[in-house]
Amino acid sequence: MKLLKVLALLLVGAALYQGVQAVARSRSLQLDKFEVEGNTEARISTETVIEATGAEVGDQLLGISTQKVSGELEKLPWVAEATVERILPSTLRISIDEHEPSFVIQTGQGPFLADGRGLVLQEGSEDLINVVEMPLRPIRPGTRISTPEFSHSSRILRSLPAEIRSSVTRIRASSIDQIQFETGTGPLIYYGAAEKVDEKNFAVQTLLERTKGASPAVAVIDVRVPARPVTRPR
Repeated sequence: MKLLKVLALLLVGAALYQGVQAVARSRSLQLDKFEVEGNTEARISTETVIEATGAEVGDQLLGISTQKVSGELEKLPWVAEATVERILPSTLRISIDEHEPSFVIQTGQGPFLADGRGLVLQEGSEDLINVVEMPLRPIRPGTRISTPEFSHSSRILRSLPAEIRSSVTRIRASSIDQIQFETGTGPLIYYGAAEKVDEKNFAVQTLLERTKGASPAVAVIDVRVPARPVTRPR
């Protein structure tokens, strides 16, 4: 009697397995459509996203690993995070969160967009802070800028008071000690290394307030030695 029960359970299990397999092979569960959202076409096209998934129309939807697909998508330079869902019966939905560009890195190869941590996103330029004169090896999208000149420049920029930070148009970073910030029509700020930033920021703010409207206008503020800041007229 026990043997019959065991055999019956095995037969039921086999039937269920065959049913699941049949469903998985069903044409109604084949991938028929990709839905892609969150990407900016000029940065990462829908076509590029779909190609990077490795999936194709006609694949079995239940056989696609959403974890594997999201991992492949997150290898793309612009993709910060990718969420992948199967939408039954036949759709693969992909949501993209892009990295936010913060800098245009000027190089001998041309300009590159990079985020605040130095991840190179794309060749080209946008209306962002330009970083110039920085010593660099050849770079390409997907690589990360890890020079001390970049890390110091980025750290200083984040530390600046908002009203000063918003006025910065260009960073000159030929060396750590020579880091300079151009502020549009305002003075050039010689800042140096990302050291004593509170003292340097206080000195910059104080001198900007004291020299506002001065004649002749101030061309340079040098706070590399914050205890002895220097200004130079135009």
